[in-house]
Amino acid sequence: MYKVFINNKRLILANSKEIIDYEGAAVICLKNPSTVNAVIQNHILKPDRDDFIILSPHHQDLIKTFESNYETRIAAGGWVWNENNELLMILRNGYWDIPKGHLELGEEIADCAKREVSEETGISELSLKNNIGISRHIYEHRGKMILKLTHWYNMSTQSAEQLIPQTEEGIEGVKWVPNNEIDSYLKKSWTSLRDFYKDSIGNP
Repeated sequence: MYKVFINNKRLILANSKEIIDYEGAAVICLKNPSTVNAVIQNHILKPDRDDFIILSPHHQDLIKTFESNYETRIAAGGWVWNENNELLMILRNGYWDIPKGHLELGEEIADCAKREVSEETGISELSLKNNIGISRHIYEHRGKMILKLTHWYNMSTQSAEQLIPQTEEGIEGVKWVPNNEIDSYLKKSWTSLRDFYKDSIGNP
């Protein structure tokens, strides 16, 4: 199953044999994967639509055709936990978020994740644990449609460094969020982050 977000709406591309239960989602079955991008333009971008599922027996061709319609950009970030099992979150443009940023030329993805967390939050002492998955979303930038693939890593720190928001990147605040408050903060975040936390994080 391949999940991507467009305008904060879920789009799922899946094998027609998979059973997917998203209440209220519109479902389209495609015999010909080459029509997937026309379906997106004609249906998914409508303002009255929420979740959307496209099924095809040719699942890999469906994904390949979909991705060919966009310019791909790679980013990486970290879900960082401290000794108190608190999660490091940033406030950017009025939304609570997880620190992340774009991959630089010649940079390893894991190094990018650590660098971006450090730059955006002021935490330099980071221990990288494992890659926990990829989130995807579509956005428009200077007339181009971009598919952003964000590689996420589980990280930990024992640092007591002062949290310093990277204001030049629009970050208004940085905070250690107690474990029992994470859900409430994610309600003030992006749908893609809430989904990723639910699907991939679990216990840090």
